[in-house]
Amino acid sequence: MNMKRWQSRTGAIEIQFNWIFVLIIGALIITFFVMIAQKQKQASDRSLAADILSDMGLLFTGQGVSVGREDVLEMPDIPIDVSCTDFSMMGIPKELGQTILFAPSRIEAEELIMWTLSWDVPFKVANFMYMTGKDDKYYVVGKDADCNPEPGDNSKWGPIIDSERNLQLGEILPKSMDVECVPVGNLDALEYEKNPYVKFVFLPSALPPGASLPRIPDEFRAARVSILAIDGDISVAGWENGGAMLHLSTVREAGSTAYEMKPFPAFGTEAVLGAIFASDHETYTCMMERAISRMRNVAKVYKERTQRLITYFDEAECTRYLPYTLLDRYLDFPEPGRGGSIGTGEAASIARNIIDILRLGDAPLRQVVRQAQRASCPTMY
Repeated sequence: MNMKRWQSRTGAIEIQFNWIFVLIIGALIITFFVMIAQKQKQASDRSLAADILSDMGLLFTGQGVSVGREDVLEMPDIPIDVSCTDFSMMGIPKELGQTILFAPSRIEAEELIMWTLSWDVPFKVANFMYMTGKDDKYYVVGKDADCNPEPGDNSKWGPIIDSERNLQLGEILPKSMDVECVPVGNLDALEYEKNPYVKFVFLPSALPPGASLPRIPDEFRAARVSILAIDGDISVAGWENGGAMLHLSTVREAGSTAYEMKPFPAFGTEAVLGAIFASDHETYTCMMERAISRMRNVAKVYKERTQRLITYFDEAECTRYLPYTLLDRYLDFPEPGRGGSIGTGEAASIARNIIDILRLGDAPLRQVVRQAQRASCPTMY
């Protein structure tokens, strides 16, 4: 009887062991196939990312020659990382080359917004490209008057930033962007809308002289956040003639409360718009350093061309419209250090050079070119 009971217990233990063995083997088999599926998905995603990056490179080339062009592109659920030198997906980089691109450091969206403007000083230097996700949120913070649009036109808000066409900030930004103008008194009442990235742009009207930066509501800690504070003159002359200083933060990662603000002088309307799109001061400064270096090179080409024209015309009537020394202001502009961070003192020095170019160089150049055109003479640019 005891023998039978012992055999019964032994059989039960064997059955339990068999079931445990089957469960372990089954779990291993399932894990194996899950790992294979994940690797196949990763390989598929990397292949898709490589194809998208190649297509985007071609798109940048086409977009870069189409001033004022705005496109909205459907994208797969793969984040895009942007730096000063390249953009990447799934760790696969694609060099920007000569493209000057202002964008958040990471874009997570199913729709991508791309926009292009020409940067003229007054001769054309380059096309600035702007990129962001349709799910990204931009809050422009000012006084009540900044955010009250004209009846029937919700785009008419903010300062005038294009004097030739008399356009306000709300009119010139891409219509597909999620932008909201918020009176500074309503900042605490903002509710987080689950956007992956949020940008706060503080106009000078929201930051009286000596005032500290307003506090961002705590619920926005769930998002990646960056801040642009514009300090100084944002009248037409201010935006276009460098009369404003841009203070751009680092990107505050989700859950963090730390911001580090650094300055860079406004170099015309297109550069201010670039600071709105760029998410951190390091990438923005690097992009502007590249733009300034190109400006110097373009000015050098125009000066050499103008000197040759003077030699060709000798004492002809048209030489009076070729004062090439006006271009020396651009050639004497300090060469920015690539990728470096511009400190407060250096930023103030560059600001003085920018104002010198835009106020003392821009107007005379435009005037002499118009005079040359009226006289049917070759122009400096």
